[in-house]
Amino acid sequence: MQVESQLDRLAATGIGLVVVTQSKVEVLSRFLQRTPKEYTFVTDPERLAYAAFGLERTPWWSYFHPGVIWRYLRALLRGRRLRMPYPGEDVSQLGGDFLLDRRGRIRFAYASQLPTDRPSIESILAAAGR
Repeated sequence: MQVESQLDRLAATGIGLVVVTQSKVEVLSRFLQRTPKEYTFVTDPERLAYAAFGLERTPWWSYFHPGVIWRYLRALLRGRRLRMPYPGEDVSQLGGDFLLDRRGRIRFAYASQLPTDRPSIESILAAAGR
């Protein structure tokens, strides 16, 4: 995750990171016990936040897009293991990256078009005026 690798840079500009996941609380708790993180997680198993931000589901054929195949292949070559989804998780649910100000207004919105699609850290910082 490019954003995760830039936490210090984001913090220096006053940007905090909150990850919304569709995992159930018990699944997220097990994950965080194995892999502690320095940022906040919110569980949304009903995917209400995804719907509120207009995030779509991807069709099954999008997993065959060359960029998606390359991203997963690169992760495997780096030692990451693919896992089966946990019960209730929708692997077709696309994510997004949003920058909200202190009043909750959206200052930057990036809805992913493919499973591996994410904005650059530079575009997030630019939207923050940093």
